[in-house]
Amino acid sequence: MSAMDSSEGATARGEPVLKLDEFLPYRLNVLAETIREPLSRHYADRHGIGAPEWRVAAVVGQHGTLTAKEIGRIGGMHKTKVSRALAVLEAKGYVTRETNRSDMRESFVSLTEAGQRLYKTLADAALAYGERLSAALSDEERAHFDQMLRRLMAHSESLAAEWRSGWPMRPANGNESPR
Repeated sequence: MSAMDSSEGATARGEPVLKLDEFLPYRLNVLAETIREPLSRHYADRHGIGAPEWRVAAVVGQHGTLTAKEIGRIGGMHKTKVSRALAVLEAKGYVTRETNRSDMRESFVSLTEAGQRLYKTLADAALAYGERLSAALSDEERAHFDQMLRRLMAHSESLAAEWRSGWPMRPANGNESPR
């Protein structure tokens, strides 16, 4: 069943109705928020940081010294969000920035010793939470779910590229959607 179904719940003009409880992007967003909330509370309560700071610390902790631009690309974050997160992490003593001598407009970001301890603590909590969350699925289901997520990610990136190039949004059935 489609999230837009003209046979059930249609408006008075006979137009399809968007059913949020069947709309995949909405359902994925609700799931992501439900999953993210306990982790967000954990790192806010224990470390005084928010989700952007956590993500920046995780990216630098995993990959080592990076530029802000690289952090944004790897972490899927806008440059202003990265910049704000770096300012918070730097003020708390978790990261240092060293100016790139060949390009004075950028700097290299590294975790301090305190930042490395923070990363270890955050990573341990995140991994434990991820294990508990995935315990709801069998090994086979986890492998299949991972495969489906990868396919949806690749397809959504393709659709996003088409959208940015001016592609008009059309449902998979080929009908034009209102602009």
